[in-house]
Amino acid sequence: MSVSSRLLQRQGVTDRAHSPSYRAETALFGISRSEHASKNNSWTRTSKDTETVIALLQDKRFSPGLLVGPSKGNLVLSEALYALVQEQPKVAERVSERSRIVTISAKIGMPSIFQHVIDVVGEWDWFGALNSRPDIRADLVVPHAWHSTNSIFPMGMGIDVPQFLARAMTMFESEAPPARTARLSLILDAPQQAAAALRKSSTSDRT
Repeated sequence: MSVSSRLLQRQGVTDRAHSPSYRAETALFGISRSEHASKNNSWTRTSKDTETVIALLQDKRFSPGLLVGPSKGNLVLSEALYALVQEQPKVAERVSERSRIVTISAKIGMPSIFQHVIDVVGEWDWFGALNSRPDIRADLVVPHAWHSTNSIFPMGMGIDVPQFLARAMTMFESEAPPARTARLSLILDAPQQAAAALRKSSTSDRT
């Protein structure tokens, strides 16, 4: 069983495409039918990780105050948030009001309504830099660290996540992170926005 499936089951969301209750679950949790698209349209599907995040954020029982993504997880979170902004703006607004975002090891753009974002990167993380938006400055740079979030990584090169999450929370309380440039977001966040648009189109074609 995948991590995505376990998370969905923990929240009471199951993936039973052929069960009698599938339609009810889809209506309740907003699971996109694009996950069950035909093979001819499989290229339009969003990842199961992204679908899991969307389903969790849509569920009113799930109300985290902090959203954290390590490396590619930041892209997954960004895709999910862009999908919510396009499909369910009221839900996206509710999430943006209650949640803070901390990205680790990759500076990824988020929709403009999400203003409370802090980016944490390792000083020597060239891999994360290759996958980051160059216009977003790091709010916290971890000295002598690279991409790994393993705190016992050899030579002390891992990021101690709890330590820097605590520092990020302090920053949220004491200062406002710089606003992202909306003009550049239209260009540099184009892949996430395109994925959200394809998901919206795919979902509407099946309703």
